[in-house]
Amino acid sequence: ISNINPNNTLNIVLDRLSDAGVSVTGTMKKSTGPLDFSTTGSDGWISFRSSEGIVTDVRLTDNSSYDVVLLPGEYRVDAAYGSVFDNVGYNYEKNNIVISSDQVIDILFPVKTMSGKITDTLGNNLENMKINIESDIDNDTNGIELFYWTEFTTNSQGVFTVDVVAPPANWNFSLEIGRASCRARV
Repeated sequence: ISNINPNNTLNIVLDRLSDAGVSVTGTMKKSTGPLDFSTTGSDGWISFRSSEGIVTDVRLTDNSSYDVVLLPGEYRVDAAYGSVFDNVGYNYEKNNIVISSDQVIDILFPVKTMSGKITDTLGNNLENMKINIESDIDNDTNGIELFYWTEFTTNSQGVFTVDVVAPPANWNFSLEIGRASCRARV
């Protein structure tokens, strides 16, 4: 626009995004089933960042489904779920997603159930041990990066069962002495 006279009224008509955009729908879930959005302090969000730097955020507070209208283009998708009640959090990042028509993009956190028993060197059960697990998995093959954290307590026999991000073949645990935490690294 050039040669604008400030004394004249300028009328600009913008197209609605829904006229030019595409619908992206999906569900945020674990590979073992749905995430719990019913408890206070449990929510998720998805952020679509276009290659032009335009960010569209979607917040999930009462269910795991979403529907958003975006302009066609290439996007980076970041997503997260957290539950204060369950002491768990998942983060997801995927780059170079091309969105050119209406489509479904499910956010899937790959998890496995891990069970175990915590004992001391003499084999005595360590009851009510607070355990913290964090993992950061960067998969260059499919361009997905995952971060996961959880905190849980063993029962009176030192036993626990917890969902963890599905580990790759070379997953190693290391125990950080004095902090009663377990850090998984790839």
